[in-house]
Amino acid sequence: SEIRLILDYARQIRGTDGQAMPDRPSLVGTSVVTLFYESSTRTRASFEIAAQKLSAPIVSLASSSTSVT
Repeated sequence: SEIRLILDYARQIRGTDGQAMPDRPSLVGTSVVTLFYESSTRTRASFEIAAQKLSAPIVSLASSSTSVT
C-alpha cells in the first residue's frame, strides 16, 4: 500500500505529459552544483535532468578536476 501511495504521488507530480507542472516547486533563481566522488554517468545525468526540469542551472564537477585530489 505504501508503494502504491508513492507511485500515485509521483504520477501527480509528473503530470500526464511528463513536463513540469506550473504548481511544482521551482528552483528559479538558484543554482545546483554537483560533485560526485565516484564516476557514475547515470547518476550525474539524473541529477542534471532533475535540476533542468525544475528550471535550475547546474554545474557538474568531477572530483578528479578539483582540489579534492
